[in-house]
Amino acid sequence: MKFLPYEKIKIKSHLSSAEVLQRLDKVIEPRRYFRFLEKSSKPYEGKIEGARFDASRILQYRNPFRPKIVGDVQVESQGCTINLTMRPDAWVIAFMVLFLGSIAISFLAALVPVMTSLGEIGTEKRLSLLSSLAMLTLLHIFFLALFKFESAKSKDFFQDLLNAENVEEIGFSQQGI
Repeated sequence: MKFLPYEKIKIKSHLSSAEVLQRLDKVIEPRRYFRFLEKSSKPYEGKIEGARFDASRILQYRNPFRPKIVGDVQVESQGCTINLTMRPDAWVIAFMVLFLGSIAISFLAALVPVMTSLGEIGTEKRLSLLSSLAMLTLLHIFFLALFKFESAKSKDFFQDLLNAENVEEIGFSQQGI
């Protein structure tokens, strides 16, 4: 999970589900697609339907890697549990797959001749391999850092908003994936 722009967390709160949904309603406004020079009174935009919600932080700057947050509120015997999933928009994931995938293909294209040659590899092939690998690694770190920067802000915000008693990060192995 640490190397993917995807996070799933479980927040346990002593608040009732009605109180949680009321607090969410105070900070999530309906999504507007054109938001030029408009100040918003709420920090998030999205929708709340029943016990489920989806939201994104309203930014005064551009960051296409801001997380899309999908959550649901589950009633517990004492309080409730809020499950949050954070990931980039689908078009950002598609861009990352195409962009990083093309670099990975160029790396593999440079790797195949090296693996099949029995002799010493030349400097050009070595530089091609290293540059492709370095570019793939650095761009992945860059994309991941942009996402994690925004997701950390949202995690802190929701923990404070919902009076989190316990926060648990759920990995792939715990999700059954």
